[in-house]
Amino acid sequence: MPGRVPINRSAVSHYLDLITRHYSVEEKREIQAGQWGSFCVMAFWSGPMKTPEEWREILCRCDYSMSATLEKSILYFPVPVFLRFFGLDLFAAKWPHIRGYCPRAAFTRRALYDTAWSYAVSGLPLLPPVPSWFEISEREKKIVRLVVRHMGRSLEEFAQMLDMEVSEIQRIFSKLERADLLRVYTSRGKPMWFRNEDFLASQIPQRVRRVRYTTPRCPEGRTITTSPWY
Repeated sequence: MPGRVPINRSAVSHYLDLITRHYSVEEKREIQAGQWGSFCVMAFWSGPMKTPEEWREILCRCDYSMSATLEKSILYFPVPVFLRFFGLDLFAAKWPHIRGYCPRAAFTRRALYDTAWSYAVSGLPLLPPVPSWFEISEREKKIVRLVVRHMGRSLEEFAQMLDMEVSEIQRIFSKLERADLLRVYTSRGKPMWFRNEDFLASQIPQRVRRVRYTTPRCPEGRTITTSPWY
């Protein structure tokens, strides 16, 4: 497990505000009240009552014995409630390891937590939630953030932005691609997309479907984007 991960709390707060913006007054009141018992009964009504400490301990096992608990938590806990009881610092450090044990039934809602993790560690959406993020240097993290901001640009354009030789940026991108943080595509003159508005909208509940993140159109030649981890 990595050491303490720097958290962009303002970005996470903004993202949670987007998620809860279209909640009803009753739903917002229930989330603000934050009674563990009511959410625990909703998720685990057929099993024994768990305390927040027991629940966190189960999820932090990072093996298939916690898959059922993870599935019910993702499906029935509102995202703000999950983050409140799990702890944002622990979530940032553990989520890339936990998400791989999520059953397919919860994949759609898992994307909400992927985005929350991305905002927490980078302040930006669409960062691939992979453990290798904790293993790269700060310089390489800055490059990944630049790719997220300017997704779809060519290799030469990124070299120009970073004032680096194309061969050097290609070497760094090759390392980040092996770490599953970037992908390099050849478009051959056709527009290439990473996650367009329609796809992202399908990953977000109907009530917040107005939220959009657009991806730039890619020019001809080799193009760079974050890894399609979904």
